[in-house]
Amino acid sequence: MKKIITGVLLGLCVLLTGCERNIFTLPVKENPEALLRFNQPAEYAYNPAHYPVTIENYNTQGEPEKMTYTKPPERVVAVWQNSIETLLALGVGDRIIAGNGVPDKKFFRKEYQEQYSKIPYTGLQLLDLETTMMLKPDLLVGWHSTFGPKVLRTTDFWHKRGVNTFIARSSIGDGKPRTLQNEYKDILDLGKIFDKNERAQQLVGQMQQEVNFAISQTA
Repeated sequence: MKKIITGVLLGLCVLLTGCERNIFTLPVKENPEALLRFNQPAEYAYNPAHYPVTIENYNTQGEPEKMTYTKPPERVVAVWQNSIETLLALGVGDRIIAGNGVPDKKFFRKEYQEQYSKIPYTGLQLLDLETTMMLKPDLLVGWHSTFGPKVLRTTDFWHKRGVNTFIARSSIGDGKPRTLQNEYKDILDLGKIFDKNERAQQLVGQMQQEVNFAISQTA
């Protein structure tokens, strides 16, 4: 089965990009659930009344930009640990088809390691543009640097192809302080995107309690 999938991917790579001499083989995990999620569009139950939902995020130029979601994303490519772990914490790890930038599950909290292990592709190496496009994502979550012209291309590149993007606020090098408020906002916005508002608010509440506890104990 793995050989068949790899062969199809390589064939598509040659047809779509002419990259016979620069082929990246995607090592998809050999388990039925991972293979199913990798090959077939996922379908998840959701509350239609929650959508459409509009989120203000940022583009490659660091400018605010609004994006509208008519349903929760089903095929997500997440780059770097904070992107992956936030989605796992929200309980939508089953939507991630590729988690890039983390070498091993041991770097995650124990309660998230099982979810992480079920992601079809995980690894420290970032996927190239052609491979990422062949995954047919409907959302890319990463840092500002992820959407540079020499990495996974600009946010505009993906938006023109009907793919939404989400950039972590604290990764934007605009000279502004990197605050916990940025982290809270990212979690709450991703909660809205996936219709996981209650879970997002719970996570932010837990973080705020821990911060307040530390402040009170060190006063």
